[in-house]
Amino acid sequence: MKIRVDSLTLNINNQLVKKQGSNKFINSRSKKVYDPRESTKSEYSKNFTKNSLTGQGHPGWGVRPIQPIGLEVADSASLEKLPGIGPVLSARIIKYRDKLGGFHEKSQLKEVYGLTDSVFEKITPYLKLNLTKLQQIEINQVSENQLAKHPYVQWKLAKQLIRYRESHGPFQSINELYSLWGIDSSRIKKLTPYLLFRVDSSDKK
Repeated sequence: MKIRVDSLTLNINNQLVKKQGSNKFINSRSKKVYDPRESTKSEYSKNFTKNSLTGQGHPGWGVRPIQPIGLEVADSASLEKLPGIGPVLSARIIKYRDKLGGFHEKSQLKEVYGLTDSVFEKITPYLKLNLTKLQQIEINQVSENQLAKHPYVQWKLAKQLIRYRESHGPFQSINELYSLWGIDSSRIKKLTPYLLFRVDSSDKK
């Protein structure tokens, strides 16, 4: 396909020829009149409408592309730019992130009340994680009240952990949690990234 607007010549699939005394062209086969200015305008309008709805296509048309965001530092304004996330969900994500001490896996977003699997699939490609920002709990220093606030611990387990620590001394590793009665392995696995097993000399008996 070749178009030369400056010389007013147009050749598309060898079918269009210039109509004398006009900027329009005529199809030698179908005899239909073709105006490149009107066609261009029409094509642009069609693409603009399409891209406004889908967010795809030419970067200058329709919705702007979504930039990846750091999940550990994202504020409400950043989260609300993601597909399917409004003010309510963005507030819930931030609140849950603060309770956890940060996300260590994107899949933890599924634990946010009201965030569906379909929305999770849409927003996942736009999320980044920085595990160095994760806030850990010093299991041998933390109080029962502080420990109970974590979503993966809560009051019953917090009491159990503190009583064990008081009876047996400081925790040495995550393996000791597996010996506690009533704690399933899946819960311990979720909790592990948030626990810091640091033993000071003053803690040892």
